[in-house]
Amino acid sequence: MTGPTILNGALVLQGSTIVAVNEWKEVSKKYSGNVIDLGEQVILPGLINSHCHLDYTLMSGILGRPDSFTSWIQSMIKLKQSWSEKDFQKSWNIGFQNISKTGTTWVADTISHPTRFDPNNPPSEGSNLFPFYELIHLEGSPLDSSILAQTAESIDLLLYNEGQRAGISPHAPYTTTPRLWESISNHPIFANSPISMHLSESIEEFELFTTGSGNMYDMFKAIHHLPQWGKGSPVQLMEEIGILEKGMIVVHANCLKEGDAAHLASNKIHVVHCPRSHAYFQHPSFPMAELQAHNINIALGTDSLASVAKDHFPDSLSLFHEMRLLSEGQNAVQPETILEMATLNGAKALGLQEEVGSLEPGKSADWISLPWKGKKETLMDQVIGFTDHLNNIYIKGKRISLK
Repeated sequence: MTGPTILNGALVLQGSTIVAVNEWKEVSKKYSGNVIDLGEQVILPGLINSHCHLDYTLMSGILGRPDSFTSWIQSMIKLKQSWSEKDFQKSWNIGFQNISKTGTTWVADTISHPTRFDPNNPPSEGSNLFPFYELIHLEGSPLDSSILAQTAESIDLLLYNEGQRAGISPHAPYTTTPRLWESISNHPIFANSPISMHLSESIEEFELFTTGSGNMYDMFKAIHHLPQWGKGSPVQLMEEIGILEKGMIVVHANCLKEGDAAHLASNKIHVVHCPRSHAYFQHPSFPMAELQAHNINIALGTDSLASVAKDHFPDSLSLFHEMRLLSEGQNAVQPETILEMATLNGAKALGLQEEVGSLEPGKSADWISLPWKGKKETLMDQVIGFTDHLNNIYIKGKRISLK
């Protein structure tokens, strides 16, 4: 991700760290030790999924394609209410196994309830987890102090263990309140935690705040929970209220008005794009060119399998499917850019760029490999279009079982 493709290349590893990356003829002159010849394969940095909902994995295909984003939200609420905690735990576990075997070596997972992930009992093998604990509060409802306490305790436990990361995910402008954000800013753990937030995802969210109309406005008005942020684009309102903190992650950002990209750029916001979810909801074209023009870091995520169409690999959380979709159609993105979004850009979004995201000396030995057939000129297209099983997944120098 930081230099040209190396043909006949070699990685030199020492324990969990990359020591050197170069052509084999150069590496073999300087280093000795055990040699593994992979043959005709492509070695890549491990993929980084910058936004995911693992506990919704088994919701794949249940809801079908919705009439509107708001109707999908209403259907999701009913579906979640019908599930037991055991259902969510099973769904999370299957999702984690799914994502760990598809080349994702770091996943930013949005945890919808603190009981879904036990910091004292993490999985023994698989993707590195960067949990973002979701926080929701609607107008007129009591602020659940027990959830806030459980969330803070979970984050504290994770940060106590070396190498662990954790953050918070105040869900969206329409599901959070000034009171919740005040509690976040005044809390010693939350105030220093990375933040990931759904923002300006749909036309209906945009209409709710800019015109006070549309399906989402009608839904909130009916339950007496209209958010009290004022009038303007979601990005503009979050900027005015001081919520766009420097370096935070904004998920989706599909609907922007003039000036919104500049607000994001001035706050050094990272944006996460989820192509399959974007296509499922038939959102307006993702403003890729506008965000790139403002030098905004754009990473990739899978969102949840509750929002993936049947023709877009609905049972897989593989970032390769997101990359492939992004390479197709009228607004196709260059393969080199796409691969960077799935690796180094994701590392930057999570603040991990000094550790992962590229194959460089001193970084963690997180790498994957897949078969290569063809010429150097077609290499990137083959990687982006890959949908088969990987040959190798290594995390911190340890090979992950692919069974």
